Amino acid sequence: SKADTSAWLHLVETGPFYLKLIIMVEIANLNQISIDLVELIAPLLALTLSIGIGLWAKDALDALIKGLTFRADTAIEEGCEVYIDGDKATIIKIGIFKTTFQIRNGRGVTWRYVPNKRIEFLKLEKVIEPPMDEDN
Repeated sequence: SKADTSAWLHLVETGPFYLKLIIMVEIANLNQISIDLVELIAPLLALTLSIGIGLWAKDALDALIKGLTFRADTAIEEGCEVYIDGDKATIIKIGIFKTTFQIRNGRGVTWRYVPNKRIEFLKLEKVIEPPMDEDN
């Protein structure tokens, strides 16, 4: 109640010196604990953030290099007729990070967007000379 709180405050203000000292030490300990937690958490947070940024940069750089390598390959260019995983396709666009294929199959004409870092895992065949009986 309010009377108990007032009595407690009066005891602290006028009480023995050691009671005031104990309260001051406890407040200082709480401040020290919060400082210790910050000193512990801050480096872990910085390390986690650095690892995350590093992994993101590695992945982005890997995708960029694979895209530039695929784009620099003179055997395959935009407009080439290819087979991608068994489906006849035309390369519409070779970008830095992804390549767009126009595919003609039983579902009609669709565009497939393939990240360049995944192209090495696809079966990609370039059409050099179409069969004689094929309708274009």
